[in-house]
Amino acid sequence: RTAYPSQQFNHVILCVPQANDTIWLECTDNTAPFNYLGTFTQNRTVLLVDGEQSRLTRTPALNNEQVVNDFNTNVTVDNAGKVSISSKGVARGMMFSYLKGLNDALPERDKIDYLEELELFENSDIQSYQIKRGDRDSSLIELKLEARLNNAVEEIGSRLLLKPIRPVLFKLDKPENRTQELRFYYPYCYSDTIVYNLPREITSVSGIKPLEIESEYGYYKKELSIEGQQLKIYRYLEVKAGNYLLDEYPKVYAFINLCTSAERQKGIVKYL
Repeated sequence: RTAYPSQQFNHVILCVPQANDTIWLECTDNTAPFNYLGTFTQNRTVLLVDGEQSRLTRTPALNNEQVVNDFNTNVTVDNAGKVSISSKGVARGMMFSYLKGLNDALPERDKIDYLEELELFENSDIQSYQIKRGDRDSSLIELKLEARLNNAVEEIGSRLLLKPIRPVLFKLDKPENRTQELRFYYPYCYSDTIVYNLPREITSVSGIKPLEIESEYGYYKKELSIEGQQLKIYRYLEVKAGNYLLDEYPKVYAFINLCTSAERQKGIVKYL
């Protein structure tokens, strides 16, 4: 708030003005990338302490490319219905900060417990993982996982029921129950490709449908393709940063609700 004087500061970072740019340094984190502000300090009003020239300014805002998380996952279903996955992801934004902190601070024996708290896959048992950061100033982390999935598929006669294994869900109040404005401090962006390797050749898939949703509040897309025993599902979700007052909230809720409904879709696979 800038309309009235008050004490609202609880964090200090370093600003280094340049002739044509400004460098921002997070001095409380000795493994943070150079000139990188994470989701906690980006796009915030700050007091720039500069003697008699002290003034309010704003830190740079993260864009979609700086927060997008990209995942590629192979799901293998054997003849007995057991499901295993091999997944590789590139984490940015909030997930980058979480994984970086986890990797920096925890002993190896504890990391798998915190990875499971991320709930990257529903009902999964992680068997092995690898967290890799390219270099000291990289603002992304690679995550590789091998896991078993429980209750991800269900045989129904000659068909197979596929349940969502990594739905992206937002839990929002219904408009009639909302009492405060909604605020997204930074954009949310997620790209995901899941390839199901099934035990028999696929003839058709129902329940999961291609979809594209364009909105002033974001964008959602789902694509499907079938080739032999493989089903490929691609999803992309973008939610824009912004502050939404109560009179606009129902429209934001409607967009998010459409995306959530699409993420909850189950698929019925028919075989030859």
